[in-house]
Amino acid sequence: MKCREVKYYLNDYLGGKLIDEMRNEIWLHLNKCHSCRKRSGELKVILKSSGTLHKEIHQGGELWEGISELSENDPEFNLPAILYSPLKRKDAPQYELKFRKRFIRSKWIGIGAPFSAILVAVLISVLYFSKTTPAFWQVESLKGTPVAGSVKIDDSGILPVGEWLTTDSRSKARLKMGMTGEVDVDPGSAVQLVSTKENDYKIYLKLGKIHAKTWAPANLFSVIIPSAYVIDPGGTYTIEVDKSGSSFLQVSNGNVVIKSGSDKEIVPAGAVCETMKNRDPGTPYLLNTSTEFKEALSRFDFGNRTQEDLEAVLDNAGVKDALSLWYLLRNARPDDVQLIYNKLAELVPPPGVVTCEGIKNGNGSMLLLWWEKLGYGKKSLWNSIKG
Repeated sequence: MKCREVKYYLNDYLGGKLIDEMRNEIWLHLNKCHSCRKRSGELKVILKSSGTLHKEIHQGGELWEGISELSENDPEFNLPAILYSPLKRKDAPQYELKFRKRFIRSKWIGIGAPFSAILVAVLISVLYFSKTTPAFWQVESLKGTPVAGSVKIDDSGILPVGEWLTTDSRSKARLKMGMTGEVDVDPGSAVQLVSTKENDYKIYLKLGKIHAKTWAPANLFSVIIPSAYVIDPGGTYTIEVDKSGSSFLQVSNGNVVIKSGSDKEIVPAGAVCETMKNRDPGTPYLLNTSTEFKEALSRFDFGNRTQEDLEAVLDNAGVKDALSLWYLLRNARPDDVQLIYNKLAELVPPPGVVTCEGIKNGNGSMLLLWWEKLGYGKKSLWNSIKG
């Protein structure tokens, strides 16, 4: 038997649910395979500890003691992988077909086992994730064979803190952040797990493309990229980093914050922000803006910021570009404030109390009132951003 098959049947093996021929083959495999024998020992402790759950479900101490002891004494202990692997019945190894007829004769013996296993897995998982912050994330192979550290992931595995997840041109993976969210990693990418501390989930995207989706409380998850720092207040977005370290952030849902030094920008749903290494992040713009506006904005952001480039941006701006003009006004040189103010006021008239003179004098409240009128959220959103 292969390791994958043995690990799949360990629950049934330890529970005495298999026919003799299979039990003998697994027993022989465990005698010569250290990895499977180690997994069997871990699972045996868990199943033994959970044996009193149906009698005294309110007393979780014994169960948690056994799990905690394993987790603390063995840094490679991976409870989610132990629980997850045997429950994926749709991925049953082909070895099962060899014994299908024999299983039919005794199938009623353990008919309640899958339901019991699911209940135990749920209860243990809740205890586990509520009491610890595991120093790893789960990895699933979505395509091909990604590599976590030095381990090839055919199905599922773990990515410890400090290790890299790499995908070649034919592989794709999914990182699971417990109950926080998940990150899909496209082919040709390199991602490092930096932190899994409470209130500080962090990865570093060195190269490639990720698709992130989070549903936990805001500001728990962030992505380091070579040219900036992306903070996730809760949303769905894509980040792509090329070989030069430049990046492309596109937000599909919610809001995402991009930060460099002391400067931070909120990128709302439907918007894009480009960055270049050793430069401040570019001005956010809507994905459906005109090519002419986009090119003029890029020249202004990453060129010499000449008056000619600024005028080209304003000449090509339409109503949908009000978000970009608001950011240009926020970061404008004193001599450019009037020019940008006039164009933005032409597209979206400011609230009554907002004046060009007030913005020239650094009145941030006026800018935030205009932000609200543009429809990208309450001004309090700016105060809620971590960092």
